[in-house]
Amino acid sequence: PETFRRLIREGAFIEHAEVHGNMYGTLRAPMEEALARGEVFLLEIDVQGALQLRALREPGLYIFIAPPDMEILRRRLVGRGTD
Repeated sequence: PETFRRLIREGAFIEHAEVHGNMYGTLRAPMEEALARGEVFLLEIDVQGALQLRALREPGLYIFIAPPDMEILRRRLVGRGTD
């Protein structure tokens, strides 16, 4: 956590969040390097991260994937046995 917070202060992440006590983020350098090579950079992030990118006016195609309905979501989460 200390290193993660230091990297946040240094601006190393293009987006970051703390979710349920865990810290997540996308390092800026690998994305910038891939884009400089003309490659596509795909992020799998939550709504919080996407809002950060949009606030920075990062160009991209933003796609939100939702479950078919709340009952299916509940079954999926229970079936994982991790949530």
